This record gives sequence, structure tokens and C-alpha cells, in this order.
Amino acid sequence: MLYAMTNSIRHHLWNALRHRNDPVSAGEMARATGAQNRSVQRRLSRWAKAGLLEAIKPPIEAGQNAPIHYVMPEETRRLIEPPALLEQGKFGTYRNGRIAMWRAMRVLKSFDLVQLTITAEVSMGSAKVFVSALLRAEILRRVVRGHAATGQRSIYALNGTFGPSAPVISVDRKDRATTVLDPNTGITREISARSPLPPLF
Repeated sequence: MLYAMTNSIRHHLWNALRHRNDPVSAGEMARATGAQNRSVQRRLSRWAKAGLLEAIKPPIEAGQNAPIHYVMPEETRRLIEPPALLEQGKFGTYRNGRIAMWRAMRVLKSFDLVQLTITAEVSMGSAKVFVSALLRAEILRRVVRGHAATGQRSIYALNGTFGPSAPVISVDRKDRATTVLDPNTGITREISARSPLPPLF
């Protein structure tokens, strides 16, 4: 039976890949999940472009029509759920920026937004979005409250001990629920229903 590439089949495909140690083609995964080959190929290609999968091109002698195979790296395998992809072609940029910010947070221990943008080499807008989500998820805490009138910047710090893999922010397209997944522990926190934060300085 064929299924559309809905959220359920997306999760089914992701779970199947997490338990495969050998490279696999889109056709093999389509047969394994019951999804349409074209839909699986599109999903695998996007995940590979985002850096979530490793794409292994066939050798030249295999012929022009030989399929690309995919394998999930160990770092990605820790993610219990597939991260929601942002706009096509932009997911990798967001993901790399957030990885850089997470590394900076763990090194700096405490920081303000300017320090974070300089250390991680990201925009202020990206830093505010990531810090806001982590504050709502209680992964970060505000140590010093800033004040725009005086120029005092807010200081932030990790709210506990966390592993090296950066948190993953996902938005469910069906109910618009926003979650933050800690891939180090597999814990997911719902943040969309929480009250708005005051402005970040």
C-alpha cells in the first residue's frame, strides 16, 4: 500500500534510517516503508542537503542510472525525531549557525547577545530567535536582566549541564506547535504555549 509523505511516514522513514547501519537507496527505503519512491527520494535528498544524511554517489563504472545511497551519521542518529526543515536550501545555514551558537554557549559559560553573535559569527536576528527558544525551553536562564535605556545588556547562561549536540527547534506544520528537542537526552519540550518573553537586549 502506498502512502503520501505525511508527518507519519516522515517519522517512519526517519526511524527506519536510524536503525540502518548500511548505505541504502531511495528505492530500498520506499519498499521498506511503503511510501512512493519519488517522495522518499525528495525527502532523502533534502535531509542530505541539510547535513542530516551522508549521500554516497555510485562509482562511475556503476553506470549513469545507478542510485545514490544514503547513510545516517552517528551524530544525526541521536535525534529521535526528524528536525522540521525550514525553507528549501536554507536549513543547512540555520542548522550550522545554531551549532556554532551552541558551541559558543558551552565555551563562554555566560554571555550577552553581542558576544554570542561575534563568537558564533551569526546575525543578531538568528541569535535572538535561538536564545528566545532556549529560554522558553528552560535550557538557558537570564542571569542579568538588561535595560535598553541604560545600555545594560542581558547576560545569559546554560540552565544546567547539557551535552555537545545542539538543541533542535521544530514546528509542526499541522498544529503549529513549537518544540525544542535535546538530542543528547531525547527530551522534547513544548514551548509554543508559553507566555511571551520580554524583549531581548
